[in-house]
Amino acid sequence: MEINTALILDDEPDLNEFLADVFKELGIDDVIQLTKSTDLFESYSPKIDLITIDLFMPDVDGVEILRYLGEAKSEAFIVLMSGHSQSVLASAERVAKAYGLNVLGTLSKPFSIAQIANLIAQAGKMTKKANKTEKKEFTFSKEDILDAIQKKQVVLYYQPQINLKTKEIVGFEALVRWLHPDLGIIFPDQFLPFVSKYNVLGELTKHLLNEACSFFGDLIKKGINKRVSVNVSVFDLVDTSMPEDIIQLMQQHSLMSNQIIIELIETGKLEGYPKALEILTRLCMKGIGLSIDDFGTGFSSLDQLSKAPFTELKIDKGFVFDLLKNPNTKSIIGSTVHLAEKLNMEVVAEGIENKETRNLLKELGVHIGQGYYFSVPLPASGVMGFIENFHYAD
Repeated sequence: MEINTALILDDEPDLNEFLADVFKELGIDDVIQLTKSTDLFESYSPKIDLITIDLFMPDVDGVEILRYLGEAKSEAFIVLMSGHSQSVLASAERVAKAYGLNVLGTLSKPFSIAQIANLIAQAGKMTKKANKTEKKEFTFSKEDILDAIQKKQVVLYYQPQINLKTKEIVGFEALVRWLHPDLGIIFPDQFLPFVSKYNVLGELTKHLLNEACSFFGDLIKKGINKRVSVNVSVFDLVDTSMPEDIIQLMQQHSLMSNQIIIELIETGKLEGYPKALEILTRLCMKGIGLSIDDFGTGFSSLDQLSKAPFTELKIDKGFVFDLLKNPNTKSIIGSTVHLAEKLNMEVVAEGIENKETRNLLKELGVHIGQGYYFSVPLPASGVMGFIENFHYAD
């Protein structure tokens, strides 16, 4: 992406001039220099390709500027600067991304010409993303949902999970997709609200459990023994026959109890749901693994851990995304791993997108990793190929 126009917002005149000179040396001819935040409101234009922002401005701080740019739906590349702690920069970056801004990177003062040049070079390899792209919204009837389940249009994709110590594939997380004949692939957040609204979550869960057990049973026939994690919400844990139903499915498809993980997604507190607690306890008694999803956010917390016999803790991907930028996050994940070890639980980290994150998670003691670094979620037809060709790059 070519950068033709840049805007610098910094209250230090010398640094402002320094950045302007560097930008011009890098071929950016049109550079706007501002030392007051309030001037940005008059100088901003959608035609600006790059904006550098000092977070600690004396009049209007940089975070408020981010809100302004977000509400203006700016598509400019954003570089955040600060002479304060790295954690402040990381937090501001999260704010910028939450507003849908294109964050190119951060600079801790003092910084070098090489650091600036590297950021600009990254921009040359990127394409601006459309700000706040509208997601398609659908409306479905109860009959639509039930018909899709009956016709097996609702399917599972599988994202690999890798043991970071042994470097082997241990299993897959099953992720639901609706392959609509007219609308194409519909993602869970676009149709699951209707599943809940029409109270057909039980029907969907039974279908998905059957699909998962059937597929992994077929893998066993090919000599492949892997585990599968299936997402279940608290509100789905109402049928006390679920443990027996799962065991029957497993026996039917020659699966061992440790090959099924029930992953409790963050949808409500266990307290006040005695049937849910009963079902989870009985699943555990039958040797089926229980995972608590998105640990560290919302209802997925220490309180949940104390209520049911979980065997696995899944770190929320927001922490994983933040790991390389925020030293506090490293401490949080390290403490989480220590806690899990004390409770004899495995730790899974999702959202791994690069080798550096993978390696640091391994150093912190995380057992299992998943994310786009290893693979995107795969249709059933792509699982065998992934297993046969997988290589853990050191």
